[in-house]
Amino acid sequence: MSIVAERPGTAYEVREPSREGAWELIDGVFQEKPMGAESDWVASEISFNLRRQLGHDADGWVIRETTFQCFPQEPGRIRRPDVAYLRRARTKDGRLSRGHEKTAPSLVVEVVSPNDLAEEIEGRIHDFLQAGTDLAWVVYPLTRTVHVFRADGSAQRLTGEQALTGEGVLPDFHCSIAAFFETDYEAEVDARTSTL
Repeated sequence: MSIVAERPGTAYEVREPSREGAWELIDGVFQEKPMGAESDWVASEISFNLRRQLGHDADGWVIRETTFQCFPQEPGRIRRPDVAYLRRARTKDGRLSRGHEKTAPSLVVEVVSPNDLAEEIEGRIHDFLQAGTDLAWVVYPLTRTVHVFRADGSAQRLTGEQALTGEGVLPDFHCSIAAFFETDYEAEVDARTSTL
């Protein structure tokens, strides 16, 4: 079961700099989005690989832990993906927002943590795809797999040395899934699963 702290809130309160932790606002209720150390490290590696291959991409930004308020059917809803790519052409005036980002990102990445429920991850991906996101990656550190979800409803599961690409969103991006994980991770997974 996911450990989720809930309390009534407003979109304004999520912006308060004094608020600790990573929160989302769903149906008027703050929901804490806890992230394990391993998942945070993997998210950093994904962000690094995206930035490294894209260089100083004039077309957009790779951003982490940014809050998005871009859901037309739920104007008070705020989501916080682990990593996102936002194309400059989608934004107002070609700039990032100073508060919550109001434009749906082209790509979102969610790295699964031990406390995440499948329903929570699915809900987050559904919200972004409905808002106009083109591509979503759900990364599972324990199994070293990535599930790819597209706006057209298609999906794909990738493992190991298979290549992950940015498809139409980031045509120049390609990376083996293994690059997102520590080099000795396979031995660690084998050790974990042998005790089950």
